[in-house]
This record gives sequence, structure tokens and C-alpha cells, in this order.
Amino acid sequence: MEIKTTLVDLAPKSTDEYNEDSRLDYLDRLFSELKDMEFKFKAIARNFNMEFQLGSSFQTYFDRIKNEFSELGYGRSHESNQKIYQRIFTDMKPELLEKAKQTFCGYTMPGGLGAVPSMMNDVGSISELLHITHSSIINDEGLLKSMPIIGTKKNSFGYDITLYGEENEVSKKIFENLPPDLDVGCTDIVSMEGRTLMMVRDRGHALTIDIDASDKNNIDVRYFVPKICNLDMVKALPGINAGSITENGASGFFVSKEEEISERIVSFIDSVPNDMDMPEIRMAYEDAVEIPNESEMFINSRRN
Repeated sequence: MEIKTTLVDLAPKSTDEYNEDSRLDYLDRLFSELKDMEFKFKAIARNFNMEFQLGSSFQTYFDRIKNEFSELGYGRSHESNQKIYQRIFTDMKPELLEKAKQTFCGYTMPGGLGAVPSMMNDVGSISELLHITHSSIINDEGLLKSMPIIGTKKNSFGYDITLYGEENEVSKKIFENLPPDLDVGCTDIVSMEGRTLMMVRDRGHALTIDIDASDKNNIDVRYFVPKICNLDMVKALPGINAGSITENGASGFFVSKEEEISERIVSFIDSVPNDMDMPEIRMAYEDAVEIPNESEMFINSRRN
């Protein structure tokens, strides 16, 4: 979140290119923030005990991106502030987003932070690095399950619903109000201060939900559906980003009030398609239900 906020604050203003002095002052600020972001990404790796696996990848990336920054800002190309800001900090390639969907997906191997190095050759901007780092963390099943358990229960289908982390009011409500007859597989809820992460198996393969309750009047809910079991149902999801729906999954965003959050989350999960909603499977199931078994056929023939 600190990196995200910094990226927004770094956007160039017209005064930053008023003359050569103001331009150079802006570039110096950008470079200083770039070095600070290098420290923060390495701290992420260290905090998750992944420094050995990720340290060299992050170092190679920042060595490359700092050289590119120097060439664009101080070298012969002498690009505009806006172009440098976009190229180094904010550009997002659609093909990288698609590859991230395939690489970081709940309940799949390999995945999580350990898969980040396999993506690094495709990473250009800081925003892209932030995206794959964030995706790797919230889709790391082992990481989520390493948190302390607050509570656990089973649903009507025999699957565990587990609450991890440090309980907050939102996560507590969601955990307590998930109905036992909600047709889901194993469900992990990770609770932190102002934040709740969920991984729900058997809805879109492994639905992930990121709930930011820092503003209780406007709780941000972001989600990723990695498997499009039923395109029409996915298109009808609240806040779906139509441009994000591809063969590799779909993402969306909606806002809720705190008093409505558990009800909204349950309703949302219930609306995410599962394998039984795939048109070919649903059709085969309906056909099977309509075909009488041999005993029913014998009884009907006797009646006739």
C-alpha cells in the first residue's frame, strides 16, 4: 500500500517541466523514490523469509531499471517527465497480466512468492513488479495457512472453513455468517488490521477476494476468478471488469458498507460459477436426470 500511494504521488505536474532546473529536480526525486522502492521490495522478500529465493532477482531487476532510468532521464534520449514516469513506474502490459493469472492461482503448483523469479524477465515497470508480488502473496496457499488459526468449522459438504491471523470485525462477521449450505470447498479467511483475504475453493477453481476495510463506510472488495466456468454468470458478477475477462480468468471490484459486508460476500460467492455451471456439464447432468433408470422403465412399461 505504501508503494501504491507513492506511485500516485509521483505523477508529474506541469511545474515539474517548467524549465531544466525543475525537470532535473523532479528526476532526482524519482530516482530517490526508485531506490527507496528497491529497499521496500527487498524488505517484502525478507519479511516472508524469501530473501534467498527473491533477493538476486530483485537486485538484477533494480540494477536494470535504474540504468534504464538514467538513460531516459539523463542520457541522450532526454525523454519527457511523463514518458519516464510511465515507462519506469506505471506501464502495465496486458500480456504480463495474463501470464500472472496463469502463474499465480490458488491451490496450484508452482505458485506463490516462489514463482516470482520465473516472471522477472517480463517485468518492466514498478507497477508490474508490484502486481506480480501482490498476486503471488494473496494466492500462496501455504503462506495463508501458516498464519495462526482463530477459528474453524465445517460446512454441510464436509469442507473446512478456517479463519486465520488477527481477528477484525469484518473477518469475524464473514466467518460467522458463511452458511453451512453454501456450496464451496475448503475456504481460508486471513484477517489483519483493516484487511481480510479469502481463498474459496471450487468457485471459479479458487476464487480470491481482497477486502480493504480501512474506510468502514466504503469497504473495497477486489476479486479474481481464475477459471471461467460459465461466461454469462461471470459477466453478471458485481463490478466485473469486462476488459479483464479472458481464458485465464477475470477480475472485478465493488464497494460495500460494513453492516452489509458479510451478506454481500456470501451473495457474491454464491454467484461465482463452479464446474457444475459449465454449459457442457450442466447439459449432461440435466440429460442424465431426465433419463429414467431401468427399473423405472420396467415399471412404466407394466403400467402401460
